[in-house]
Amino acid sequence: MKKLLILSMLFLLALVGSAAAVLTITPSSVDLGTVAADSTTDGTVTKTSAFTLQNSDASTVTVVYTLAAAAGQNLLSTITVDTTATTGTTPTPIPGANAPTPVTLKVNVARGTTAGTYTGTLTATDTASATNKVTTIVTVIVSNTHNVVVDPTGAVVVAVDYSTLRDRATTLNTTKSVTIKNTGVFSEQVTLAFTSVKTGSTGTLSTADSSFPLAAGASKTVTLNVGAPLLASGITKLGTLDIKFGNPQITTSVDVNADVKLMLELSDIDVQVGEEDDKNLKTGDSIDAEAKPEDKIVFTFKVDNLFDKDYNFGDFEDVEISLKIDDRDFGDDIDEDSKEFDLDAGEDKDDIDISFDVPDDADDGDYEVEITLSGVLKETGARHSVTAKLTLEVNLESDDVRIRSIEPNPLTLQCSRDATISVLVKNQGTNDQDDVVLNVDSSPLGINERFTSIDLDELGGSNDDARKEFRVSLGENFAAGTYEYEVRAFIEGDKLMDSERGTVRVEDCVRRTTTGTTTGSDVNGGATTVVVQPPVVTTIPTTPTGAATTDLDDFVDSVEVPFTQSPLFLVLLVLANVVVLGVIVLIIVKVAVK
Repeated sequence: MKKLLILSMLFLLALVGSAAAVLTITPSSVDLGTVAADSTTDGTVTKTSAFTLQNSDASTVTVVYTLAAAAGQNLLSTITVDTTATTGTTPTPIPGANAPTPVTLKVNVARGTTAGTYTGTLTATDTASATNKVTTIVTVIVSNTHNVVVDPTGAVVVAVDYSTLRDRATTLNTTKSVTIKNTGVFSEQVTLAFTSVKTGSTGTLSTADSSFPLAAGASKTVTLNVGAPLLASGITKLGTLDIKFGNPQITTSVDVNADVKLMLELSDIDVQVGEEDDKNLKTGDSIDAEAKPEDKIVFTFKVDNLFDKDYNFGDFEDVEISLKIDDRDFGDDIDEDSKEFDLDAGEDKDDIDISFDVPDDADDGDYEVEITLSGVLKETGARHSVTAKLTLEVNLESDDVRIRSIEPNPLTLQCSRDATISVLVKNQGTNDQDDVVLNVDSSPLGINERFTSIDLDELGGSNDDARKEFRVSLGENFAAGTYEYEVRAFIEGDKLMDSERGTVRVEDCVRRTTTGTTTGSDVNGGATTVVVQPPVVTTIPTTPTGAATTDLDDFVDSVEVPFTQSPLFLVLLVLANVVVLGVIVLIIVKVAVK
């Protein structure tokens, strides 16, 4: 009985030990990556130590593997799975005591398999116990992509700088390094060639760079030898780099562009805003000096021809600088050009000026000034041009009343000594002004005018300016000369805002007589006589000497020429002499005949 009890206990312990044997697998999913397979190529991917099995039992167990598609999984029958344990046997023995056993997984993909992502469930089962099994998800991507590209993608851009050209060369030879990358999943035999589309352009590669194998994911840098003719500045397409690969062959073409350096340079930009200067500006700069309406803005440029002085074909013609401000808030659009000029290779030209006045209705704000330099190569007609942009700030003051115009100025007075002068005053500020005063003063001219309570709207308002008139009235004996008067504008009664000077020119009132004598007044009011030299031809006046004088506007010379001094008399006299001579000759002939 005791022996039976011991045997029963040993049997139970064996059962417990057997039930405790458990398989585990890590990781729970395996990504095998990409398999290359197309219509002509089988694909295989092998992943060493794809996953690890562990056996919790003390003794070794043997497992077998199956791969199947579960519900919702995409697994084609054309994919087969091979598993190999470290022992190299199949089925795989898994040692006990939880010793990790790495397993290598290999997936075979048949040619013609549709590209896509495939997923399956891999099951490892204990051959001694069908219930002792574990699973992991296996994923593989099937690709049939053939692709070889320029890296980085996009056009191949070749820098072209003609400053190295000398003498009579018409082509610049340079090189460009180009990286070719295989972004497909197959190894490729790559062939490169250049096709020109621009007359005069060339492109060549060495033999080693023209044809070479390139593994999937690999890159190779090649050297493209480029010949560029004389072109316009900027981007010009020279041709294409043709890339051939694959079986059947695939051809992709990448543009090869010349980025031609501008051979005209705005080497210096200076700006004068009103009385302030800002020098050595570059594109993108802001002009430090702030402008106000009616300020005069003067841009001064220096231009360099960057071709070498020893290069025969580097002369430019029709070189011009244009300046634009296109903004309705600036008031009037500004569109000014410099005079055209020629500039030979290696030379420069400075003191090129463009000026304009800030419109009187310009608003506060920043304005973009666009400056364009342009010229044409005499040899080829290729145009080189560049645009620089500066920022001009217009700053309006709160209180800014200005005298806009004085008309006429200068004023000239002769015989009539009465005239009217008009003054235009304008509010250039952002505040309304309701107490503007305008004073006009000149002691010599006897002017003392004061206009008060002038209302002006802010700049841009319907009543932002006003015109006032005053008279100048001088006696006829007022001394000739040049006289000044001052116009001053005030706000708030006595706060001076602006002043301008006007000029009155007083001239003698000159009168003429029919005898050729002029009379008038000297600066002191006394009589003066000016004798006019008579003409060389003697004339007989039809009016008696000492005839009454008249105003200059009413003067008319009245002279009668005698018949003996007329052209008709002279003609008749010549004809008479001819007739007389003819008669004399006739008489002599008759006498001689007898």
